[in-house]
Amino acid sequence: MRRYEQEIQKAIIHYLDLKKYLYVVPDTGVNVQNERTRRILWCMGRRAGAPDIIVFVNNGTVCLEVKRPKIGDRAKGVQSARQKRWEEMLNAKLTGHKYKLVYSLEDAIEALK
Repeated sequence: MRRYEQEIQKAIIHYLDLKKYLYVVPDTGVNVQNERTRRILWCMGRRAGAPDIIVFVNNGTVCLEVKRPKIGDRAKGVQSARQKRWEEMLNAKLTGHKYKLVYSLEDAIEALK
């Protein structure tokens, strides 16, 4: 099975590097199988649901959550409950920050405008 989200995220990172954006990719460690390692990562500040890419722009940040686009009969990717909570917190409590679901490099470029 192709990993569309990974391919899209790699394209976005390549674009950000070319355009010299400052960004961070928080590694939440949610896919770690070892419970002890998950607890260590949590104590270090890693949180499930954090956006895939946080881009620093003038007067704030653009938080990008990369999802699989609709392909053929496969539905587009959807947010988990924790990802929705991050979106709510960022959009409701902070000024100058926006959270965007992106399904392509073009979506990410538009979100950065």
